[in-house]
Amino acid sequence: MLQSATQGRYAALANSFDAASFIIDTSGSSVTLPAQGNVNIELTSSSTGSIQASRTFAWVRMGTILRLADANAVNAWAQQNGGTADSFKYELLPFYPTGQGANLNTLTTTSKYGGEVQASASTTWRGPLCPNADAIRGVNPKMRYCGQ
Repeated sequence: MLQSATQGRYAALANSFDAASFIIDTSGSSVTLPAQGNVNIELTSSSTGSIQASRTFAWVRMGTILRLADANAVNAWAQQNGGTADSFKYELLPFYPTGQGANLNTLTTTSKYGGEVQASASTTWRGPLCPNADAIRGVNPKMRYCGQ
């Protein structure tokens, strides 16, 4: 199980934010993500660091691209609950990649907003992750593998 494969923070949330413009590109990965999953989104105020709102939304995979399943719902929520937020942070919730090999596996993510790269991350591990392993938070040296 992988969690929080990558996180991003984006400025200028206010009225110009459009959730449909946000994607996570996983091309370059040696594994495949599930067809759907969840992501937690936090709206924050950069001047105070305070969280204005936080909610979990669904994402869907289209090829190697992850998109919010209902961008309009995210936009409505952000406008109603954003307060003084001027940035957002996202965290992918736990998921199991498929197509894991016995050797080196790689998950590469590139976050884009409006087609422009905002952040990227990559994590590698050897052997398949056990389906009932403890949740992995980012790149965790305590990853549990099947057979260990």
